[in-house]
Amino acid sequence: MESLRSLRKARLESLVDVAKEVGVAPSTISRIECGLIMPSLPLIRAIAKHFGVSIDDLCPYLGRRNLCEVNKR
Repeated sequence: MESLRSLRKARLESLVDVAKEVGVAPSTISRIECGLIMPSLPLIRAIAKHFGVSIDDLCPYLGRRNLCEVNKR
């Protein structure tokens, strides 16, 4: 499965680029990509909007689909 990092790199964006667009620190995006943290639902929404994908499409990139499903309720 493709990673969030691969999705970002496919758009030729840096951690800083994505972080600025979604309103967090670059280290936060890095920690999400590395699987060290799970973003909040508002951040998941912002990331999904930034990449032009649905939350359902994005959750596998985050590696924790079950948590995303719980957050959508």
